[in-house]
Amino acid sequence: MPSLKQNRASTFLYYDRPAEHWEDALPIGNGRLGAMIWGRSEYETLSLNEDTLWSGLPHQSCDQKIYDNLAEARRLVRERKFQEADKFVTRNFLSNQDSSSYLPAGRLRLHFNHPGAVTDYTRFLDLQTAIAGVEYCVDGVHFKREHFASAPDQLLIIRITADKPGMIDFSAEFETDFYCSSFVYGHQADHTYLDCDCPFWYRYSVMIWKNAAEVSGIHFRMALKPVMQNGQMTIASNGTVQISGADCVTLFLSIRSNFVSYNQLPAAPECVVDKCRRDLTAASKSYEQLRDAHIQDYRSYFTRSILDMGQNTDNEVPTDQRLQKCQDSGVIPPELAALLYNFGRYLLISSSRPQTQAANLTGIWSNQLFAPWGSNYTININTEMNYWPAECTGLSDCAEPLFQLIRECAIKGREAARELYHCGGWCLHHNTDLWRYAAPASGIAQCAAWPMGGVWLCRHLFEHYLYTNDIDFLQAHYDILRGAAQFLLDYLTQEPDGTLATNPSTSPENCFVDPETGKFVAVNSGTLMDMTLTRELFHEILFCIDRLKLNDTIKERIETALPKLRKPVIGIHGELLEYNEDFEEMDIHHRHLSHLYGLYPGSEFFEDRTLLQAAQKSLERRGDVATGWAMAWRLIMWARLKNGERAMVLMREFLKIAEYNHGKTSLVGGGIYRNLFCSHPPFQIDGNFGVTAGIAEMLLQSHRVTADGTPLIEIMPACPQQWTHGKITGLRARGGIMVNLSWDFPVVTLKLTAIQDTEAEIVYLQHRRRLLLPAGKRQTLVYPEFN
Repeated sequence: MPSLKQNRASTFLYYDRPAEHWEDALPIGNGRLGAMIWGRSEYETLSLNEDTLWSGLPHQSCDQKIYDNLAEARRLVRERKFQEADKFVTRNFLSNQDSSSYLPAGRLRLHFNHPGAVTDYTRFLDLQTAIAGVEYCVDGVHFKREHFASAPDQLLIIRITADKPGMIDFSAEFETDFYCSSFVYGHQADHTYLDCDCPFWYRYSVMIWKNAAEVSGIHFRMALKPVMQNGQMTIASNGTVQISGADCVTLFLSIRSNFVSYNQLPAAPECVVDKCRRDLTAASKSYEQLRDAHIQDYRSYFTRSILDMGQNTDNEVPTDQRLQKCQDSGVIPPELAALLYNFGRYLLISSSRPQTQAANLTGIWSNQLFAPWGSNYTININTEMNYWPAECTGLSDCAEPLFQLIRECAIKGREAARELYHCGGWCLHHNTDLWRYAAPASGIAQCAAWPMGGVWLCRHLFEHYLYTNDIDFLQAHYDILRGAAQFLLDYLTQEPDGTLATNPSTSPENCFVDPETGKFVAVNSGTLMDMTLTRELFHEILFCIDRLKLNDTIKERIETALPKLRKPVIGIHGELLEYNEDFEEMDIHHRHLSHLYGLYPGSEFFEDRTLLQAAQKSLERRGDVATGWAMAWRLIMWARLKNGERAMVLMREFLKIAEYNHGKTSLVGGGIYRNLFCSHPPFQIDGNFGVTAGIAEMLLQSHRVTADGTPLIEIMPACPQQWTHGKITGLRARGGIMVNLSWDFPVVTLKLTAIQDTEAEIVYLQHRRRLLLPAGKRQTLVYPEFN
């Protein structure tokens, strides 16, 4: 570990005591494998995850009679019988099934023989190298452990050293909460393993190990191979490894499953044997080779964009103490904001890489069998928020697992659109999983009766094009965008006011008060979010047809539908109406901001000053305090409104320390855990990603264009007063432009590099300048000499 005098305030987490709870432990990951390092000196725990460990098998129930009941649901809405409509939709549209659940693999327990007292304890996570470590002394011997998740070698690697020979004595064993099909080590005496089966069903405190055909879920193996310098090793019949008298030990940990694909049954369980054996051949390499390869690979992502706002002596204290001081004083040191930015990028790199599964509600780190909401993909905000920082902070390739999820969901979603709604194209509801479940979940209309998930996900495909100018990507994904638009065209219905709207329609997880019955209800027609998503996708399709020079008959249908779509309505308080009428709101401070999608992540409201003002009024009425991810969404919206001081108010709320609550869900008490994980509560990773994207938005915005379509790049549009100096590399702007920014007010230096020959208009304060940016050639602008 670097000395505290060299502590990198914005890229280093450091603690002077072990983790007491899972939420205190430090995460490592390579996109597929994840571990939480507790850092105990005597009884150490590594909580383990692998991204294909989910309950269930390929499944999808499309036997709900939605189409048969669609006309009646629409009649009830049009006759303003909202309570009846709500109950009718819940009873007739929703499933008795659900998406599957993401599951933890288990734990590696290490029991060290340390007879003396522990002194000089430190544990840390270095964001520059993606290495987590523990150091301490016992009876004059200095012990050190390093942990990293290698993407090049697809292993978790633990290095244990002591500064005196023969002092390393410990045992190692696997634990799991699953039914174990075997607990033996292999034919050779150099490694141990644990074979397990995931349950066929695991949700809402219900576990079913096997289906009617006596088939369980995914099979997996955890394998551990120690390599020592000197000392002795034995492996007991129960798989426990015992090492004594070693100078240093390297542990190689592999986890492999028999998962094949979202639409195929798992392979024969025996396949995990060869997979793990191949992984463990990396043990023939030196530790230095493995470590260097890991760092080089990781830094190829991380160094693309780093935020640095300096440091001071207050940063030479443990991270949890920095958080406590921030909470007590109400002042956020700029270096702490920079740490949040860099930590969010670290988490995305560690939980989402090409060839892995997309990051779920907990990224890849989960320790609960019955995780809240199944730790699945919740696509009415949470999955999308996970990827908000991907494009703007230089991690486009980390979004590839999301694009793969979208491609696969579009295939499964065709069945859902056809069988459930008799519509063309494809649709997705509010939950999906490893198997790309596309039908509605169980529950109530307030949450589950929302077929717009695929439409929202399509925005990520289009955003990727806007940031990269990758015309081949746009061409390859046009049919997916078109399929979502096809579903909307078939699902929209003409309402009594003459407009086209979705019906039935909900606004994710929110309700209004039925004026007739006084009850909370969710079902209406043409909610603002539905219509904003619809308009956005239709405009994107027209853009694609023009840019790709297509002759597509859907163009005429969209051009006919667009002017008929229900438009936003402003209420008596000057706010945008979520349900198009001045209904009393169930909760004026509700966590979801669905009706403000056109503010962020969309940008439709910026086309109309009146709508933009109404959106700001709605945001003010929603308030600040909410769940962790909801405060992150508020933060980024205030940033987009160029109000950096209000964004900092939200960051202060987000940085309030959340206490351990045994993983129980709550809709209040959001904040941050001592390891910087976002607290919903409990832990939910989307808030970390939302704050990272929010900080990027405070420093650079590119969602608007000029009247002639030229990209408009706004520099430091929401920079708070306390950020007097700093630098950030590798921000991305739409139009395929990379931006390096440094400032020491009043001097601001801007360096821009375009992927392709590009024209852009640069805005800083009241200054504007239009530039021609030749591909690959860096241009530098300095303010006050900006003009």
